[in-house]
Amino acid sequence: SRTVLVNLNQEGYVHLMHVPLQGQQEHVFQTSGIPFPQREWVEIKVYLDFGENGYAKVWQDGQLVSWANVEGVDNKLAQAHFGLYCSPEIAAGVVYNDELTIEEVDGE
Repeated sequence: SRTVLVNLNQEGYVHLMHVPLQGQQEHVFQTSGIPFPQREWVEIKVYLDFGENGYAKVWQDGQLVSWANVEGVDNKLAQAHFGLYCSPEIAAGVVYNDELTIEEVDGE
């Protein structure tokens, strides 16, 4: 199934994955100067527009860190997962989520 992911890349930066299409990595903007901190609370906001000319943007503590066009999604959020997604070589990990909210809006 078609997915759009928000993840940490190998350099430790939050980035969008599978954009604009599944298996691709093309960004309009991707930070290389705002690393994701470890062992502290971080606010992540994600805006998804799955309509015509769709796109996704991600903010970390109020700063834009990743932005990409999105294609191939049928104008709906089918599911959401807030957890650990990693390589099989990772033996263990902990993710804390707090104050999760999903809401439909008319614009940014």
